Amino acid sequence: MSRTAAIDRTADFIEHIAIVTESEGFPRIAGRIFACLLLSPEPLSLAELAARLGVSKASISQDARRLANRSVLERVGRPGDRRDYYRVPEDLFVRTMELRLERWKALHDAMATGRRTLPVCPAKVGRRLDELDSAFRYVFHAVSLALEDWRTRPVRRQRHRGRA
Repeated sequence: MSRTAAIDRTADFIEHIAIVTESEGFPRIAGRIFACLLLSPEPLSLAELAARLGVSKASISQDARRLANRSVLERVGRPGDRRDYYRVPEDLFVRTMELRLERWKALHDAMATGRRTLPVCPAKVGRRLDELDSAFRYVFHAVSLALEDWRTRPVRRQRHRGRA
């Protein structure tokens, strides 16, 4: 593959990830930052990210912090260097699933509180809330078990197309 084709495919991948993360409520630039770091073997500084993505360092800074606050990225330093560097955490899947479970639980708890404290509601509404409660408990339990299984499973790294 030519260098130009490789650059085009990389840019397409970054933009595709940006669009997907945008549907999760992140700004598109946050998705581009995430994708760029996903492809980088080393942490990158804000200036390096800005240069690679062709955007301002201020925009990178704001969205990198947003991603770090959501545990999608982690901020790291280098000895003797005052700059911040960002990388995708090794345990990204576990972190994001734990956050998702926390958000699901918060919503479930709010609905359960409402179910206990709201005045008498129509039977149809009660059945809806009961169905949501049942579905939540089932899915939360299944995902929690799968996540625990994933955490305790021996890491099996496969080589992808001859690369480590």
